[in-house]
Amino acid sequence: MTEGPSDCCASFAPDGETWLYSDYQRQMIRLCDGTSCRDLHHDRLLPAWPVMSPDRQWIAYVTQIGSPRLRLVDKEGRQARDLGPTATECSPMWTKPSVIWGFNGAGTERGWSEIDVASGQKTGRSKRARDFDPDRHSCGLETELPGSPFFQTVRPVLRETTQLLRLRVDSELN
Repeated sequence: MTEGPSDCCASFAPDGETWLYSDYQRQMIRLCDGTSCRDLHHDRLLPAWPVMSPDRQWIAYVTQIGSPRLRLVDKEGRQARDLGPTATECSPMWTKPSVIWGFNGAGTERGWSEIDVASGQKTGRSKRARDFDPDRHSCGLETELPGSPFFQTVRPVLRETTQLLRLRVDSELN
């Protein structure tokens, strides 16, 4: 589905027709539709977890190099804004077109902080990640109920598979 050997962190836009992914090799966020993909935004600090806002106006992502940062870029990939420190384990989460939640904290004190997109400031609302388990990639949302803005009907499951093929080499082909 992607072009490179180091692509990851795909997410679908709310319409289900377009999607984003991170091209680690080129430090690029790519935007795809049903037939093609295009470069959207380059970040030398290695962008990951790109997610599109419900109104498709913004893409939020997390940088991976140095101290992780939550960043926003407009739908054209031009206007980049820094929203502050974050943690790398979990993708940002949109609950409204004007509100994004970033994952942060350390050790067992992990949680989510609400950020107003217009001002770039934390609103003061937060949610503790009670069941956070870094070994299970749960992000502390496993117990969310339908109706919660954090409830996700589909949760990503990270799994890598490898298939080995054995080919018979015919000595007469030499």
